[in-house]
Amino acid sequence: MRDVGAGGLRVLLTGEQGYIVTCLEKWLEMRKEIAGESIGSIAEIKKISLRGEAWREMDFSGYDCIVHLAGLAHGREKEEGTDFAAINTELTWALAEKAKKEGVGHFVFISTMAVFGVKDSLERSLGQPAIINENTPLAPFTAYGKSKLAAEQILTAVADEDFTLALIRPPMVYGPGCPGNYQSLRKLILKVKVFPRYDNARSMIFIDNLCELIRLVIFNGSAGVFTPQNRNYVKTWQMAEAIARNNGVNIWCSALFNPMIKVLGGIAGSLPGRIPAKIYGSLAKAFGSLVYDQNLPDPFDYQYCVCDFQESMRKTEGY
Repeated sequence: MRDVGAGGLRVLLTGEQGYIVTCLEKWLEMRKEIAGESIGSIAEIKKISLRGEAWREMDFSGYDCIVHLAGLAHGREKEEGTDFAAINTELTWALAEKAKKEGVGHFVFISTMAVFGVKDSLERSLGQPAIINENTPLAPFTAYGKSKLAAEQILTAVADEDFTLALIRPPMVYGPGCPGNYQSLRKLILKVKVFPRYDNARSMIFIDNLCELIRLVIFNGSAGVFTPQNRNYVKTWQMAEAIARNNGVNIWCSALFNPMIKVLGGIAGSLPGRIPAKIYGSLAKAFGSLVYDQNLPDPFDYQYCVCDFQESMRKTEGY
């Protein structure tokens, strides 16, 4: 990254209403006076929308780093007319070319764990974990994952010594007000009194930990691929207990249900048709194991994990 002098970094965030960008802006504002190892503090944080064409007329030349978070999120594959390639790939390319042309030295792209080809290994067995390591192929199976990988490949081709690139591939993100699967689990836990104590493992990351990782990447002008996660894997039943406990709800987590899950999963996984596939997919999503290998390179050695699991759950549930 180019020398920014004593004035501090000027950082541009793309996306105005997304969950991560909203949390990141607050996190950077809260910690912007903390100096980085060699760059200094943050002088300015600006958030912009990439909707429409106004951003194309904006002058990027004064910014040191762009953190690109705008895009179509996963889970929208079934929506008619959804064009992941146009938003997540082509728009990213246009943004990067403009940034490079106008002298931005550092581009941080928030990608996804979905760029890895782990569907088959996750869905073959509820008992065998899908472990992502250095040998795991980049072979996404969803339109979302494919669009993110295509964007990564374009950015890698554009990057050079004067336009450094950081690719961040977070797993499931959770935190206060987070959207997605966490809210579905939360609603279920607050209604039921029992839950399977199925010993799966998931790589997840609390929103504060992710925001701190991004802050460290910005401050240090870091380049390369990052696969952040909480220090420890999360079991679904542990999350269920934490949700219940932080809401004053009594829940019984028992391994008595485990044989039923395995049998139902085996039957559904062996039958053709949409309904068995949906049943198996739901079981795999709730009780399957999908993790980043903890031996993957981590240049920050988990320094970004400012909250442990129990504290993160208290914050997520508002306690």
